[in-house]
This record gives sequence, structure tokens and C-alpha cells, in this order.
Amino acid sequence: MRPNASNPKVTSSGPLPPVGSHENRVVGMRATLEVVPVAVDGHDVLLVRGDIDATSVDRLSTAIHATMDRSAMVVIDLRDVTFMDSTGISAFVEAHHRSTERSGTLVVRAPSPPADRVLELARLDQVLTIETAGSDHSLRS
Repeated sequence: MRPNASNPKVTSSGPLPPVGSHENRVVGMRATLEVVPVAVDGHDVLLVRGDIDATSVDRLSTAIHATMDRSAMVVIDLRDVTFMDSTGISAFVEAHHRSTERSGTLVVRAPSPPADRVLELARLDQVLTIETAGSDHSLRS
């Protein structure tokens, strides 16, 4: 609750934890984000591990841009993402636009439940090519 005229004593020690935050999150501690570029079957794949949030999204965006600069097809594997907020949405929207401008292909592979939920809420599952975890060849959208 925020302080207001009817409840002026309500205070907060800081922002509330984001919806969907994982149980391993410790107040004041952030999981790190690791982005590892690998080549799989001739395609550039970014293996993403950890939290995608305001403190880490620049690392993800930089890796996506660098990969797009050298490859027409970029696969971003999200199976090990433990948390994603709206900054992740922005990064994927920007990557989609950049890929489209360059006539490239952007594929999101195997999003973890937290990442998948955010992509669905933002309706990016209707825009991005998303490979499900069950099969590398089964595509949504």
C-alpha cells in the first residue's frame, strides 16, 4: 500500500519484489546473468542463464547485437532464465525490430516458465518465433 490521505503512515523499505520472482531471490542480492555464445549446427546460439532485469539487460542486448552483426540467424536459448521483467520485453522487441530490418531470423528457444509467462503476458509469443522445449523443430507463432 502506498501512503495517501486516508493512510499516511503506510511506508515501504523499498520496492516490492517483482511478480514471479523466484524463491531463491534474497533481498538485496541479484542473481547474475550469464550470456554464452555458442555455435550449434552452424547457427549462433546465445545461452542465457540467470535473471533478465534492469541490472543485467544491457549485457543481454549487447550480446544479441554483437551476434546479429555477424549472423543472419540468432537463436536465444532461455531454458535457464530464472526471472524476466519488462526490461526483457524491451530487449526482445528491440531485437525483433533489428532482425526484421536486416531480413534476419530471431528464434527464442525453450523459454523457462518465468520467461515464457512474461513473453505470453506481453503477447510476444504471437510475434516472435519460439521453439518449445519439447522439440527443436516445433515452433510457436
